[in-house]
Amino acid sequence: MPYDFRAELTGHISIGAEIVNSLWRETESEAGEEWKMMKPSSEKARIHLVHLILSHHGKIEYGSPVLPKTPEAIILHHIDNIDAKIEMIYQGYEEQEPLSQEVLSKVWALETNIVRPLEKYGTSADQTEPNDN
Repeated sequence: MPYDFRAELTGHISIGAEIVNSLWRETESEAGEEWKMMKPSSEKARIHLVHLILSHHGKIEYGSPVLPKTPEAIILHHIDNIDAKIEMIYQGYEEQEPLSQEVLSKVWALETNIVRPLEKYGTSADQTEPNDN
């Protein structure tokens, strides 16, 4: 992805919050009275959505301006964290130096050498069918 002046200076978290606020206000002005009558209120829903964006890194030291404070925010943080780690390990399979047939050199962000996953069942050419007797 190319570098972007705005993103570099403000970061994806604040841009995400700006986008939600902008789209929300646009929708609010077009929707009319039913938008104002929503339960929970549209304003509370907007604040919760912004909270998801602001807290998804999970910790202040990881770049979140606030910690996750709702069940949804905690779940989103962990999903985002798992996604990032899986991406790192798969990138490691492509880029890290092999130390053996199955072990690859350390992925520093994961703090460990990585090991290739097991083959999926049924993919090996020499695998034989189980005996039904």
